[in-house]
Amino acid sequence: MEQKPRVRRRQRDPEAAPFERRSHRVNLAYNDAELAVLTAAAARTGMAPAAWAADAALSVAKELFVPVAAGTKEVLAEFIQARHQVARIGNHVGQIAKALDVDNAMTPAQIAAVLAVVETAVRRMDEATQMVMRERRPRP
Repeated sequence: MEQKPRVRRRQRDPEAAPFERRSHRVNLAYNDAELAVLTAAAARTGMAPAAWAADAALSVAKELFVPVAAGTKEVLAEFIQARHQVARIGNHVGQIAKALDVDNAMTPAQIAAVLAVVETAVRRMDEATQMVMRERRPRP
């Protein structure tokens, strides 16, 4: 006979009174597909589905965790990569401007204008990246 793997019980809140039992219940209903997703998520952490759902719900309610769309990780990676590319472009533009300035081919105002555009692009990329990161990170 095959034994079921032992399911980890929820961790007790260290600030709660010792052995305080949960006396209130919330009834949740799932269709087959939703229950399969919930059961798989619980299994990944070694928890029972009801315990996992309670833990996830409380984490969101206490703002310890902020759920985000599944593609957010990829969006953040794209932002980081784009920010590095823009920074490299700015570095190259600075080198080009310096080389052209030796021959007085560009005025200081032209050089400053090009560098200002690159700096603005880098700043906007940083702001967008930080916005996505704030959505992903757990809140204190």
